Amino acid sequence: MFQTTEILQTGNLVISCDTTGYFVKKEAIGTAKKSGEIEYLCEEGTVIGKDRNVIAIKGRSEFPEDDEAERNISFAYAEDMKQLKDFKRVKKGNKSPISGIFCLSMDGNEEYFSPENLDKITRKEASDLSLKAQSLKRKTTLKGDPVFKITGDNKWYIVCWLKEEQMGTFGAGQDVTVELPDGTVTGKIEDVTNERKDEYRVTIGCTMYYKSLAETRKCDMSIGSSNITGLLVDNRCIIKKHGKEGVYVRDKNGDYSFIRVNVISTDGHSSIVSETTYYDEKGNAVYTVSVYDEVLKNPKSALKKDLKKEKKEKEKEKKKAEEAAEKKAEQKATKTAEPEETTRATTKSETRSTTRSTTRATTKAPTTKATTAATKPAAQPTTQAASSAAAKPTTKATTKAQATKAATKATTRATKATKAATKPTN
Repeated sequence: MFQTTEILQTGNLVISCDTTGYFVKKEAIGTAKKSGEIEYLCEEGTVIGKDRNVIAIKGRSEFPEDDEAERNISFAYAEDMKQLKDFKRVKKGNKSPISGIFCLSMDGNEEYFSPENLDKITRKEASDLSLKAQSLKRKTTLKGDPVFKITGDNKWYIVCWLKEEQMGTFGAGQDVTVELPDGTVTGKIEDVTNERKDEYRVTIGCTMYYKSLAETRKCDMSIGSSNITGLLVDNRCIIKKHGKEGVYVRDKNGDYSFIRVNVISTDGHSSIVSETTYYDEKGNAVYTVSVYDEVLKNPKSALKKDLKKEKKEKEKEKKKAEEAAEKKAEQKATKTAEPEETTRATTKSETRSTTRSTTRATTKAPTTKATTAATKPAAQPTTQAASSAAAKPTTKATTKAQATKAATKATTRATKATKAATKPTN
């Protein structure tokens, strides 16, 4: 039955990748102190100690120094020896200069692939070198020619180059297993260098014995990390959302939610991920998956549905924000208009008040004068008329012009009445 989900469990993961590597080792070349016949005192591949006699050279009275065959053999080693002219571990004699494996082959690259030059080895230079080894085993030798090699086995290295996608599973300090043509050895990644944009140089240190160490310079290999224990996730469950890796976890309601994950190691089929929480590149705590979580396999449809839902929510939030912005703008416009209306009302009120005060003051002045003129005895009737006439504008609250005009007329009538009353009788 096809399973659409899986329950997360703790498990082990062995990560491996195939590559080609170079052996870097401590090597010493022994050269003949004199010409003669070679006698080998130990078998090739034997592990020997330092300063042990490994060969003996007998006098060569039956072989003349100008023997053509010997000169040809000597010439064959000339190019390799030229490359090693500054190599400090080229020693004359019959004894082993260092402890290690007795070997009867050389390729002239013993100095380049030495521990002292480890950091200077590059992919381009290594690939350009001729690594063809030639045998040192023969019956006779000329003075100064190489006759044996000792390969140190206490500590040796493998240098290889891995692609960026492979480096997601390996790091400095990590224990690894290396499957080689003649057996498997264990080691530790001692250095990782980003030599090119998408490629890393990996250096693995080894102390384990490998029977083909002495004669091997380059070979194909498979590098695997030691068993990693952790929360195991099928890679089919992992998907990217907005550039972040995660899985869809089922909640108690049966719905699936996207939860970010941190992949520690992967073999291309399964991955070990962080459990419960981890810290992102900014140092922020991220809550993640836990054991027994149920996660969805092949969650492309769930992601599509999730993104569609997010889009609708964003549109809704955008509309809500626009409405809030419009409302805020209206409120701002209303607040700006209120002071202007208040100013207009205040100005209108002040104008009316000023008009009333002016009217009262103007009306009062002429009325008083008319009343005074009419208080004389002979002019009482006229005074009453003048007072009545002067009072009308005030009572009706006429404008300033009307009040002034009425008061002037009343004053004129009062003056005429006074004159008539004071005229002598014939």
